[in-house]
Amino acid sequence: MRLRPLFTALALVVLGILTAPLFPNQPLFFDALALASALAGIAFLRRPTLTTALLLLPFLFFSLAQTQRALRPDGLTKHAGSYQILGGTVETAPEPTRQGGIRFILASAEGRVQVTTRTPLPLHRGDRVTVHGRLELPPRATNPGEFDYRAYLQRHGVHTVLWAIKVPFSTTNTPPTPSERLREAIRRACQIHLPSNDAGLLSGLLVSDRSQLPASLQDAFARTGTIHILSTSGLHLSVFAAVLVALFGRGKRLPTLLALALLWTYALAAGTGGAVMRSAVMTTVMLLAPLLKREAEPLHTLAFAAILILLAEPLALYDPGTQLSFATVSVLVAWARPLENLIWPWEPDQHPLTRFFRACTVGLLIGILAQIGSAPLVAYHYNLFSWVAPLANLPIAALAELLLLAGLAAVALPFLTPLWWLIELGLTLLKTLALAFAALPYAALSVASPPAELVVLWYALLLLPAPYLRVRLNRRRFSQPSFLAEPQMGA
Repeated sequence: MRLRPLFTALALVVLGILTAPLFPNQPLFFDALALASALAGIAFLRRPTLTTALLLLPFLFFSLAQTQRALRPDGLTKHAGSYQILGGTVETAPEPTRQGGIRFILASAEGRVQVTTRTPLPLHRGDRVTVHGRLELPPRATNPGEFDYRAYLQRHGVHTVLWAIKVPFSTTNTPPTPSERLREAIRRACQIHLPSNDAGLLSGLLVSDRSQLPASLQDAFARTGTIHILSTSGLHLSVFAAVLVALFGRGKRLPTLLALALLWTYALAAGTGGAVMRSAVMTTVMLLAPLLKREAEPLHTLAFAAILILLAEPLALYDPGTQLSFATVSVLVAWARPLENLIWPWEPDQHPLTRFFRACTVGLLIGILAQIGSAPLVAYHYNLFSWVAPLANLPIAALAELLLLAGLAAVALPFLTPLWWLIELGLTLLKTLALAFAALPYAALSVASPPAELVVLWYALLLLPAPYLRVRLNRRRFSQPSFLAEPQMGA
């Protein structure tokens, strides 16, 4: 079997992250091993097989070191069980709780802490705050097989929680970064021109800010399998990039660099989560490929993006959003194009009505593939299975992308005031669709979390045979059936 260095490097990075807790916490030792292996690989350049192995091993050792650094308890754990006053930056967009408060991650000088309050507060990601409350260690699982909340938060780099019930927050005015300033400008424009609920929904679409969105509406999107539209996912960034390519062109140096500058500006303003960074890296590689006289291969680009993200933030491997993003995109990249060509291939002389029905069929196919790619992880993390997701994604995702482009245009071009009226109508329709699909009988079923081994086996069976079956499907698509073959001379 031919070795694929990029996928092998990704496998070694994942292996290092998963096995890091099994080794003594010595990140500097593993850094030294990574450096020694890289230098040895350079020294044995005349032996290709040995060189390849030695140059791949640093991915394993460095991911081990990075993961151990991230899992090391911070300075806040020694204060657990006491009343604390902490100052820091709101690192994640505050999300409403079912008790009517908010929950967010606060990055302080001593570490990261999850803050929960029972009262709603007008906070946003990037705000500098001082919070008063009782610091605690997260609860552990009390029974075998039960959800371990402490281990879950530790995999996200959070070792303590702070319950702020009676003490108010005070915001400190500090100079915002350019990306925070842009994010706040987008949010403020939504609040000025739209009602509260609509502004919260559009902020979720544009910059992943769901702090002002009612929990009932979030539940409706979750039940219909369309919660991804409320974050700056790969779909949003890909649509934005496609518009930039259409405006500036592709393959020319200056327009491509300008498109990339706008793309990364929007990506940084929208957040630095795994889905955003994965899509931004993939899109960057695909836009730069023509300038380098190369053709970007989607699966290789996806693997490259995963390596960059996991080496920079190894605990992102445990993040449900990152897992869903990479799993769903992998399935779509592996199967969407060959199945599309098999079911309803595109032809240049198709009638406009035929093209419309073909587009609907392809959209439904993509929705089904996305559900196949995400269902096991949604069941594992959220104990939900939505049978309406493929149907709901077709109109809801399409409308969400139109609202994304219209919202960005309305924010960037303030003189287009009438556009806000159309956006409000579109948001009303979007909410109506989400609530209607969520109200269908058994739209979302509560299921038990499948074993992790079964989830891994599912994706292995889904993705490992994909290259071979894609070749077979393409051959079948372009091969000529025997009963249509022209008769040979003399027959």
